[in-house]
Amino acid sequence: MKHKIVAFNEFASVCPYFTMNTAVNNGYGCTHPEQAEKDPDQEHGGKEHGKCYCFSCPLCTEAEEEDFRNPDYDLDGYTVDDYEEGYSALVNVDTDASDDEKIAYKNYERHINRYNPDYKGAEL
Repeated sequence: MKHKIVAFNEFASVCPYFTMNTAVNNGYGCTHPEQAEKDPDQEHGGKEHGKCYCFSCPLCTEAEEEDFRNPDYDLDGYTVDDYEEGYSALVNVDTDASDDEKIAYKNYERHINRYNPDYKGAEL
């Protein structure tokens, strides 16, 4: 397994680069230096600020409908019927994942399993 499908909103909510301390994108901001989607933040002196979007996230890629049919991906219980554009992401969970990808994925897994007393932590 090299990729896992995740709920993007859940993934973003625990991403270390996500911030609500911005006026851009209705408070869905991204502080990752590789975020390409940016707008001037008028509440913070017009400084360019990243916007958190599934399609431009530096730590994952937007899942496409065909990804829900890929037997090499961990679908985490999702089926193709669950596909909705912009709501699911593919996260690299292989050993070659960047440190940022690993941290974001581990945060996501910890969050998703926060009520599971048997959860031992995400392995990469």
